[in-house]
Amino acid sequence: PVAGLTAVDSFMSAYIMGDDFYDDTFSIETPSGEFLGETGAGISKTIGVGDPKKVTAIECFVFDKNDVRTVTKVLMSEHAFNDEALRAELAPRGEPVLAKAGETIYLETLTLIVQVQIIDLAYGSGALPPNSFFERLTLKISAYPKAKSAPPPMPPAFDETQPSSI
Repeated sequence: PVAGLTAVDSFMSAYIMGDDFYDDTFSIETPSGEFLGETGAGISKTIGVGDPKKVTAIECFVFDKNDVRTVTKVLMSEHAFNDEALRAELAPRGEPVLAKAGETIYLETLTLIVQVQIIDLAYGSGALPPNSFFERLTLKISAYPKAKSAPPPMPPAFDETQPSSI
């Protein structure tokens, strides 16, 4: 949980090898149905050849209806995270994060905080380098609206009767 905030929504998202079209998107809404944005996860990068695809990176995102930018972080396999060329290739997609079971990452926008917990992670095995692609990756994605802060106080009115300090 995010200190002092209450999740408006929580979602489970699971990638399992063989789901070559993995792309989960969830609407973030208040209990009264007000649309706040969207969050989710999808395949960012595959390696190797053949079917099923070997997913080496999954991107998590949050879109905030009150923010002009979508915030993205890329969950990378150990191999991808430690491979400079792959990291450089994925850098434009979002901040690189080494995917580890039990880890929690945060994506923050103007009015939302999304917490992504890596519940379960298993690497596939085969001809590719060790820990280079996911056999499965289970995420719990929780969305928290930021506490609305009071508007900043108005500056004192300019009083022409007072001497200027300039």
